[in-house]
Amino acid sequence: MNRAAVAVNARAAWQLARHRRAAGGAAILAYHDVTKDARPDEHYTVSGRQLRDHIAMLRRLGLRIVPLGEIVARLGRGEAVDDLAALTFDDALVGVHHVALDILTEAAAPATIFIVADGIGISPSWWPGAQRTMTASELDEARGAGVGLEAHSSRHQSLPRSTAADLAEDLAHCRRVLTDDFGSNAELLAYPFGHHDGSVRDVARACGYRAAFTFLNGRARPGDDLFKLPRLTATRTMDRVTLARHLARAPHDWHGHQADTVLDGGPSS
Repeated sequence: MNRAAVAVNARAAWQLARHRRAAGGAAILAYHDVTKDARPDEHYTVSGRQLRDHIAMLRRLGLRIVPLGEIVARLGRGEAVDDLAALTFDDALVGVHHVALDILTEAAAPATIFIVADGIGISPSWWPGAQRTMTASELDEARGAGVGLEAHSSRHQSLPRSTAADLAEDLAHCRRVLTDDFGSNAELLAYPFGHHDGSVRDVARACGYRAAFTFLNGRARPGDDLFKLPRLTATRTMDRVTLARHLARAPHDWHGHQADTVLDGGPSS
């Protein structure tokens, strides 16, 4: 495809996204690691330039980047969220501190990091070959910069495969660590690997979480189950045009994002 065709397609995607965004719900982007590399090798890692481009594209389309809790609060009240977007980072990988934090600060873009409570400052066992996770001091710096710290379980295991007792202790322990060590309200949960079922959702509610997030792509809209909220998973191949195309998709094009049971797939699974 020549440059002229690429430019035409890019403009078409942007115009369509701008036209449809008002009926699409909130765009919650799910990131993992961020590197300085122009094109990272890892599928679920983006470059710093990509992150900048995504923030710029969201705003160009008229979406307002807000703290994740604001979207959850509006959804809980049944209010429209069509003009809102949020940025989330799962696993607290160190590139978020080393690369993304400055970008978020410069762009005045709020964000949320989902933390594995027993996986702070380590090489993540759930993701062989990944960079280490952020240390407690690095997480404190992120929180001081205005980034929200929320829960990604205690050990990053597939929650539906845990016993009822282990599941309850895992989710409760994660909240205790975030509350006691980092001063977070810890009311939001991202399911490890995106895996969940009815029992996991029931325990999450009982442990005091207000909402939980999956890896099923889609836009969050009033009427969605607050414990099955979809996100748009960012990968190394998501450039500005690809993001615009995702945002251009009509709500009925996102199939299955309210699935009752998810046991397979997901980043690093």
